[in-house]
Amino acid sequence: ILLLNSDMKEFTFQPLVNNGEILSAGDAKENLMKWGLERSLKKHIYNFDQSFQAYEAESFLMCLFKDKHVIRDASLGQVADKIEFKPLQTKATTLDMFNALKEGSNPPVRADGYINGMMPDRVCGIDIETQLQALLIDEDSDFYCLFSDEERNEFLFHIFKILVLGGGLNQYENYVNPYLDMAKHLYKNLVSVYKDRVSNKILVSSLVYQMISVEDKDGHQFIPATVKDEHVQSVCYVIVDPGKRHATIFRNSYMPFW
Repeated sequence: ILLLNSDMKEFTFQPLVNNGEILSAGDAKENLMKWGLERSLKKHIYNFDQSFQAYEAESFLMCLFKDKHVIRDASLGQVADKIEFKPLQTKATTLDMFNALKEGSNPPVRADGYINGMMPDRVCGIDIETQLQALLIDEDSDFYCLFSDEERNEFLFHIFKILVLGGGLNQYENYVNPYLDMAKHLYKNLVSVYKDRVSNKILVSSLVYQMISVEDKDGHQFIPATVKDEHVQSVCYVIVDPGKRHATIFRNSYMPFW
């Protein structure tokens, strides 16, 4: 995790049209409405004007959240003065990591995809009704260890977590497949891939950063949410495609039902 508040290389950004098409098409829109995410989950994509290298992430992200076009387009309302972020992994190119959900003698998800329930609980401001929800955020869950820290640092895992935990008015799925299908759809449309000439493997070329905190000059946090509105489901990611010179802000701002 890095902090920045200094002089740096300048990047400028211009919004692209059709920012949210992957969230508003067909089944995607229907599912997000069902899970209480249709108003809170946002995607904004921008062109940037210079070549980008991973070592420039600090200055790049600061410029992004200071840019007047980004502030207006993404309705941020404030200008960044200090940022805190961490890189996420993008090694995953399939859904194979989620096979662990069905493994073992008494897994949280049955072989047919049915999600096992549990006694209702409330964790991190979320009403928990299934073992799948619990293992995503409750370290005391018997199934938390199904995923390593490295796997939990995968951007694909983060997307899956957002979908399963949902919004304030969430109609949970009985089967896991709708969550997996939607996670695949979003991931495929958010990151860019290429085929490695040596290994012939498909690899992700995009770089992904989770914004832990963005503050204005008065020290007020406004990304991923204001301090008073902080929630485990209020998250913000920046996906950088150096080849296309695209930067995408993928953000969920949790909206409680009550």
